[in-house]
Amino acid sequence: MHNVSGAMSYLLYFIIYSFLGWCSETLYALYETKNFINRGFLYGPFCPLYGIGVTAMLFLLNPLKHNAILFFLGAVILTSTIEYFTGYLLEIIFNRNWWDYSSDFLNIHGRVCIPFSLIWGLASIFLIRYLHPLIANAVYNISYQYKVIILILFFSYFLVDLILTLMSLGKLKSLQGILSHL
Repeated sequence: MHNVSGAMSYLLYFIIYSFLGWCSETLYALYETKNFINRGFLYGPFCPLYGIGVTAMLFLLNPLKHNAILFFLGAVILTSTIEYFTGYLLEIIFNRNWWDYSSDFLNIHGRVCIPFSLIWGLASIFLIRYLHPLIANAVYNISYQYKVIILILFFSYFLVDLILTLMSLGKLKSLQGILSHL
């Protein structure tokens, strides 16, 4: 039961950090453009890139969390790698860029750049040292039954959101045909 509960906690972290990532992206876009822009890939208020990034960081970099320099370097490398390959995959699959750092200093194919990589490293230290303990405590205090309910509801919502997003991007033509006959 402990392993299941631990896995469920990581899934909840994915949800929470996907939402917080969407909030930070949206606030950043609001600050930059003075307009509300849904910066996520999905329709809903979630950026799975952040959920994946933070969950991977919790899983892979936890042994380094007490050494700020090693943790920072690991976070810079991990977040930049995830961001680069996510950008690459989105470009291949959808023939579209969701972000472009090509005008930023020391960028790699416009998918990552040194200034933002350093920001992700610093943000990761703040997140792991200050924010995550609060979130982990809150998740820990959710009963097993409520965790199951939250996960079922969220992943049902997430699946519908993903299907609608892919349909709108023209990547699920066959599913569109099936759904139109229902």
